[in-house]
Amino acid sequence: MKNTILCATLLLVSLFATAQNKQKWFNQTYGVAFSVAYDDAHSLVKYKGTGAQIGFGNESETSKRILQVNNVFSFTPMSGQSKYAASTSAFDNRLAVTYLRKLPKFADKKVKISVGASNYVDFNLRLYKAAANNVVAWDANVGLNVVGRAERAFMFKNRSFVASYTLGLPLLAYNHRPNYLGFGPPAYIVEDKSENSKNGKSQGRVTTINGHFLMLTQQINLDKIFDNGNRIRLGYNWKYTHNSFDEHLYQGITSGLSLSILTNLSKQNTANKG
Repeated sequence: MKNTILCATLLLVSLFATAQNKQKWFNQTYGVAFSVAYDDAHSLVKYKGTGAQIGFGNESETSKRILQVNNVFSFTPMSGQSKYAASTSAFDNRLAVTYLRKLPKFADKKVKISVGASNYVDFNLRLYKAAANNVVAWDANVGLNVVGRAERAFMFKNRSFVASYTLGLPLLAYNHRPNYLGFGPPAYIVEDKSENSKNGKSQGRVTTINGHFLMLTQQINLDKIFDNGNRIRLGYNWKYTHNSFDEHLYQGITSGLSLSILTNLSKQNTANKG
């Protein structure tokens, strides 16, 4: 009985200690978005534009792992790089859950390394203003990326900062994109029974890193850490998408500069010293 109570006490102490060492933040993100898209199902012209992005999420960190849940939405008016091209409005929403484990061998190094994975749901929509057909272009993606992160904490003029770089590489994804008609999904409306033709079909496929769908992500952050644990983050995000499932190639880059406010939800002081 005494041993049982002792074990239970040690377990509670361990859980309490873990909880005390856990840092949590609520993240609000506001920034400028930049988009470039080429979709030969709608036009042979490249489209570019500048708009806005907004995001929110939660982050938590312990001595062994990092967990991030973030949702970022961007709206970008785009114009074709030709006087004959129609303008378009682009909408992009990405929800990602990222789990990283800190590598013990880098725990005492200046640059700390973490590795893990990110599960995302990504939806893109473009509305063309004056196209004769294919007025709506969209694709939906669900995937798993392998993620690596390098970060360094440092002091500058007696203030605490953390700089980090995160790279996501595709491992597995499901991509759903109409081949021709924008409304749909077209597979339920117009389906060509010919084995040689893909026009009119909805291109829903599961793909790996060697497949025809590719999504790469990068994130560069600089965090200013306050004594109360709050953070101000200057960030740059970049997402590249390449889809060549069928004869209609799609390539897109969505990037942005952002300012984030991370509100400390922990009770303890979370300032890092370099």
